[in-house]
Amino acid sequence: SELADGQAADFGRPQYRCSGGALSVRLSLIRHSDLRLEDGSRSLPDGCRGSVRTFGPWLLLKLPYTSCPMALWISNGTWFRQLKLRYFDHLLQANVMGVATCENPATSLQLAPPLVTCRTTDLTVKLPLGTRLKRVKALGKDGVVGRALTTTTPDAVLVQISTPANTV
Repeated sequence: SELADGQAADFGRPQYRCSGGALSVRLSLIRHSDLRLEDGSRSLPDGCRGSVRTFGPWLLLKLPYTSCPMALWISNGTWFRQLKLRYFDHLLQANVMGVATCENPATSLQLAPPLVTCRTTDLTVKLPLGTRLKRVKALGKDGVVGRALTTTTPDAVLVQISTPANTV
């Protein structure tokens, strides 16, 4: 069973929405029960900064792409994140596995350009969340790159590169 993506035909079916940094899933607490992740666990793993909230008859999950367990795969050059959820559907009287698939925003061609901040001893590059730094290449007369320190924040990847004081 696939989760409905924006389809209004059956409000009782689980629905999901892909956003820039997270996958949101809505399930009916009246129609569905015994919600589990694909591996059978009933709770989010340590390190997953996702949320599980109840609003009236709805259960809402919000799972960041980079910190929660989602499969990452590529098809025809496009990267995707996929989440599988198991639950019991009372209307169908059956255990069901729902699949939500989102295009990975970190590989989208519509990314904002990196934000670069230059100081006398270093420069910092702010990259979209989910980006992986492969290498740093120095341009200019010396071609020297100092130490590169990568830090992940809830909304971005920051790369701090130390530089000789006279080259920034």
